[in-house]
This record gives sequence, structure tokens and C-alpha cells, in this order.
Amino acid sequence: MITLLIPALNLFALLAILFFYTRKPIVEFVKTRHSTVQTDLEQVTQQLHQAQEQFEEFSSKLKAIDAEVASMREQAKQDAETMKGRIVSDAKKLSGVILSDAKSTAEAVITDLKSELIREYAIKVLDKAEITLKERLTGDEKKRIQQEFSKQVGGLV
Repeated sequence: MITLLIPALNLFALLAILFFYTRKPIVEFVKTRHSTVQTDLEQVTQQLHQAQEQFEEFSSKLKAIDAEVASMREQAKQDAETMKGRIVSDAKKLSGVILSDAKSTAEAVITDLKSELIREYAIKVLDKAEITLKERLTGDEKKRIQQEFSKQVGGLV
């Protein structure tokens, strides 16, 4: 046991000397480290608080943007429906005008064709009557008709 006592006293003396000389630097190190950790913790807490505020700000802006996008989509749909209705209405009006113009043009063409047909028919009838009269009329009848025609035309002049 005495053999253990001397090394124990040496160890105790060594620890006492180490404690005496390193106590102040260790205390200073611990205080410095404590204040550094506390300062870092405060900075991290402050940064966390700022990050949360920015997150909330960006979240609210994002929600506002989502609402604005939805509003813009709805407005675009309404504008498209309005434009569609206007286009359909204009197309109906235009089709009515085109139909009316087509009817007017067709009626004018029909009237012109009827007039042309009547004129051609009248010419053919007169040609046929002339041929028939030439075949059936004698020389005396031709002279008498010419004299009556001359009197009628002369009375008009």
C-alpha cells in the first residue's frame, strides 16, 4: 500500500500544480466559448426569425399571385366567350347580308334572262310570222299591206 501512496501523492501534486496554473486559462476559455456559443445562438435565432418572416411574406405573395393568375384566367375565359359571341353574331349578320345580296343578284339575273328570252322568243315569232306571211301572201296583198303601213307611219310623223 505504501507503494501506491507515493505515486498517488505524485499524481495529487501534479494535478494540484496543473490546476493552479491552468485554472485561469481554462476558465477564460470556457467563458469565451460560452459567450461565442451564446452569440452564435442569438444570431442563428435572429436569422431563423428573419427566414420565417421572409417565408411568410413569400407565401402570402405566392398566394396573391395564385389568386391573380386565377383571376386572369377567368377574365381571359370571359373575354374569349364575349369575343366568340361577337364573332358568331357578326358571322350571322354577314351571312344574312350575303344571302340577301345573292337573292338580289339572282333575281336580277332571272329578270335579265326572262327579258332576253322574251326578246329572243319575240324575234323568232316575228321571223316565223314573216316566213309564213311571205309564203301565204300574194303580190296584191303585199302592196295593199305596204300602202296601209305607209299611211299609218305617215300619219304618225
